[in-house]
Amino acid sequence: MKILILIFLISINFSFAQSKDRKISLWYNYGTVPIGKKDLVTSSESIDFIQTEKGDYMIVKYNQTKPGKLKNGGKPGRSSIAGEVAYRNPPKVEGIGLPLISQNIIDNWISALDINKNDFKDSTIKQFLSIPTKDEIVDIAKKTDHIWKLQGKYSYEKNKLDLEKLFKEIAGYKYLEELMKNNIVEENDTLPKYHVHEYESLRISITSSNDEKNFFINFKYPLGQPIINGYYQRPSSKRTYNFGVNTNAINFLPEDSYIKKAFEGNNLKMNYIKWFLETKI
Repeated sequence: MKILILIFLISINFSFAQSKDRKISLWYNYGTVPIGKKDLVTSSESIDFIQTEKGDYMIVKYNQTKPGKLKNGGKPGRSSIAGEVAYRNPPKVEGIGLPLISQNIIDNWISALDINKNDFKDSTIKQFLSIPTKDEIVDIAKKTDHIWKLQGKYSYEKNKLDLEKLFKEIAGYKYLEELMKNNIVEENDTLPKYHVHEYESLRISITSSNDEKNFFINFKYPLGQPIINGYYQRPSSKRTYNFGVNTNAINFLPEDSYIKKAFEGNNLKMNYIKWFLETKI
């Protein structure tokens, strides 16, 4: 019986992935209140994809709001964003402008959004990450107001070797598994909460003539995992861990896309350094 149910669910996902009249909409939002400031700095991005008659995909909308301050003390809903909006012209079917995207690439990405593979492990993810440099670690320590920890604990000459050891621990992702375990939760458990002074999220809408699916991604979790099935994050929402969501997304998103950068390993690297400075020193 379980086998029949599994085959039925897979067939539903497959038929949806093979739809020929699909539209995909992505809405990305980022906001932060820098240390010592009260203004909310925000940026956003929206991208729409549609299928051509041959089944490939083309981008018909690509808008970005560059980072800008939200006025009136950073109170959403009462002021306008000061950032500059960049509108991109849609590509032509002939391939002029942004290139067409293979149907297989998009189909693989859509399938990954809805299939739990439990492959979100540090041994897999380490291959996706670049090694943090000393300059990157110090820069993040300054931006997150943790530089005093390095200067205070390791300021004396006799502690310079300890500082070098610390840099090696960060660069080697010594505690990456611990960070990952903190975010792998059981189906009925509550997802961990993050500071309200910073948010980064993505909403995904995939529609066709006979179906619609929505997903929510919170990039304050490592690499945006788990994927939330639904338009909002709720305690009862289905959760999916699938590293293919990241690896497939960076294959088709525009090079300068904020969403692509969020899916890349660099985003996790920076979050790991911040987490290390907050919890391990």
